[in-house]
Amino acid sequence: MDTVILAAGRGSRLEGLAPPYFKPLLIVDGEPLIRRLIRTAKDVAGGRIVVVAAPENALPLCQVLGDIPAEIVIQRRPRGPGDALLTGLRLVTSPDVYVLLGDNVVSRQDAKNVAQAASPAVGVVPLPPAEAERFTYLAPENVWVEKLPRPQTAEEADLPCWVGPLKLRTQDIQAAIEDWIRRTPAGAEPGREVPIGPLLNQQGPATLVRVSSVDVGVPAAWNMAATAKE
Repeated sequence: MDTVILAAGRGSRLEGLAPPYFKPLLIVDGEPLIRRLIRTAKDVAGGRIVVVAAPENALPLCQVLGDIPAEIVIQRRPRGPGDALLTGLRLVTSPDVYVLLGDNVVSRQDAKNVAQAASPAVGVVPLPPAEAERFTYLAPENVWVEKLPRPQTAEEADLPCWVGPLKLRTQDIQAAIEDWIRRTPAGAEPGREVPIGPLLNQQGPATLVRVSSVDVGVPAAWNMAATAKE
């Protein structure tokens, strides 16, 4: 199974941290996060590994990766994770695609559990509704909601929030992204982001796999991730 690693983010929320702000280059357990992710992908998926990068980060990635067997493709405009995934999918040949997020620290066992689950599969953590507003979450009506606030009720249980990884049917997710782009109004603002969360609704019921991934998008989370061990 081929893997796409989404590593095209700009890391703007990490400006309070020592450089570099490019999250996949941050050191986790003694090595750059991107190398850790590629090693995980090789171990649990075993196929082709495609890393999607922003133009300004391609050279630093190449320097860090050296002769590691991974292909780097460029997302030429910052149009969000959905567009980045579509960019990577152009090199995928397997029926299912494994998706890792370049700013997530995920254990090998969690990654393996998602890779071995029935497709589509979503790595999730359960969070209270108020906290879930920060994430793409599965609402009680079984619809994935992309970071939209909703009223909190006392009776409502924790909501499963997507934190990655993902295992998706390659042709289905590619068609869903292309359809979303096709239906975007012609006059939409330039650079409008293509999300992934709502596109999960077009994949059918997903296998939810509980994971303990850490998003290193903000300094507080990075401080926790920096000491992560396998």
